[in-house]
Amino acid sequence: MGNYRDYILNYPQNWSLLPGLTDVVRMKKVDNELLFLTNGDTWSYTDTLQLISTTGLNLHDLLRTFDGTLFTLANGVLFKHDSDGTVDDYWLFKHKCNSMALSDDSNLIISTVRGLAFWNVTYETVSWYAPNSPASNVYTALTVLDDGRLVAAGNNGVAILSDNGWYNLVASSTTEAFHEFTSDHYSGFVADTVMYRTNRVWSVVERDGRIFYTIQGAQPTVINGDTIRGGVISFDLEDPSDFQIYDADNSGLNPHNNDGYLNLRGLYVDSDNNLWISNFGAADIDKKITVLTPDSQWIHIPQTGLSSKCYNPTDILVVGNEGIFMVGSNTDHMRQGKFFVGEYEFTKLESGEDSVLVDWHFFNSNESSDDNTVWAQVATESGTAWVLTPLGLRRLTFNSTYTSASQYFYTYFFGVGFGEGSKIVSDSRDNIWLNSTSSGLFVLLANSSPWPDWNGFHPDNSFLLSEEVLAVAFDDERGIAYIATSKGINSLRIPFADERTSYSKIRAFPSPYRIPSSQPMVIDGLMDESSLKIFTLSGRLLRTIQSLSGAVSGYQAFWDGRADSGELVGTGVYLVAVYEPGGESFVTKIAVIRE
Repeated sequence: MGNYRDYILNYPQNWSLLPGLTDVVRMKKVDNELLFLTNGDTWSYTDTLQLISTTGLNLHDLLRTFDGTLFTLANGVLFKHDSDGTVDDYWLFKHKCNSMALSDDSNLIISTVRGLAFWNVTYETVSWYAPNSPASNVYTALTVLDDGRLVAAGNNGVAILSDNGWYNLVASSTTEAFHEFTSDHYSGFVADTVMYRTNRVWSVVERDGRIFYTIQGAQPTVINGDTIRGGVISFDLEDPSDFQIYDADNSGLNPHNNDGYLNLRGLYVDSDNNLWISNFGAADIDKKITVLTPDSQWIHIPQTGLSSKCYNPTDILVVGNEGIFMVGSNTDHMRQGKFFVGEYEFTKLESGEDSVLVDWHFFNSNESSDDNTVWAQVATESGTAWVLTPLGLRRLTFNSTYTSASQYFYTYFFGVGFGEGSKIVSDSRDNIWLNSTSSGLFVLLANSSPWPDWNGFHPDNSFLLSEEVLAVAFDDERGIAYIATSKGINSLRIPFADERTSYSKIRAFPSPYRIPSSQPMVIDGLMDESSLKIFTLSGRLLRTIQSLSGAVSGYQAFWDGRADSGELVGTGVYLVAVYEPGGESFVTKIAVIRE
């Protein structure tokens, strides 16, 4: 204890020790009383320290109601104590309990692993409430639908964020249940359950109103007489009960062994709605790449003519409409991973054959390294492929037929540490986003400069929830990046939305802007190549911000509250004129408070 009003508590002699208290796990203040919880014992301190209860149990929390009744909480048990401190009554809860608080009406609010339990002290009844939220903190694959809905997939199932809130499709080995939800249900937790064998999810895509995602390692198992499988999972967005599991028994997917074990990674939907699948664990070398056509035909891509095989395909994508697909491969069992390019004819995918021969080419992802593992890849229309390797980001430029490639000499973000699960994605402005499963998030702009700098995003320099970044997806219309981490999903407002065609959505924030400030004012909603001028209401020019300056990024400009002279402006209302080379312009007002 220390009296901060009378003494300087920097000095140890101004503190006193309450004797008898060791291993304190919880402390609560009720009026002029302090309550302590220590290894099953409950203590009270007003003028002196008193032991009021000894249970010998592993208690988590305690509190006293307004009428003086003492309650303590263990793992799944709520205890009520009489005036002597002995247990007077107890109640069992079906979920692990963590802590409790007192509501305004003197009832108890108990936090559990399955939501909040509201305990009515008078009637000794409980009601449950779980807030609207995703069912898990950990999702390893993300995608944003055309209508702006976010789809997050992980080993606990799928969570979908819409304007109503979060909907969950939870994976279960014992239960399957579907409900008809309305918008009113979204005030709380919303979930259906479906039975399938789950594990880490590598990719998630949408095709014709259905979600597809891959399970990275699923072993069929029999539970209560039902065989629970995994593989490629599919369900209808508008009717999740329309659920399909593609595994070794009911599809063209080749298993890893006779037990039906599947290990699937990349998915890609091409312009003809063919679903391309990289079957990482397929036992048959000629069934590592499989295509599911829109009419449910399964087609394999054999590796005929390849001297160096693609044993473990990771990411896969189709480039444009030229019949070119790219596959990354990782090092496994002393085999060097490589970057593979295949050329095929669209008509062959529609022929009804179960396999299609292609012209194969392969390339090293990093000529100076023995490990050419490719974790992920993206491609641009200019024939440039960006390849994520354990060493960093590599750039390959292909000729028009994709039969040869030249490597850029530089490795971006060298030494960051990109391992299994690291991915790269590009936003609508061809900026490259890289997630490390151990070292944060990194962005390389289309002009090959980093954003915000080479250090990237980490919990210690941003609001990123964790260094373990698992996936990134974009709402290109609204300029939002969704970032899945090991501790939840971040949403980041980014200046890289789809190209603006007018200034109709201009807004400035914060408003009013208080200066001096460590954070700039943001003028949001700019058209491409916009510049700005800031005037007083009388028309005197204070500041010019050019489009090529560092103060303009995508559709956002940043102002630090200073004039061109470097002086802070005064309190008042100012005019901001924005304009672009084509002649479009707009004027808006901003308010500034100088403190």
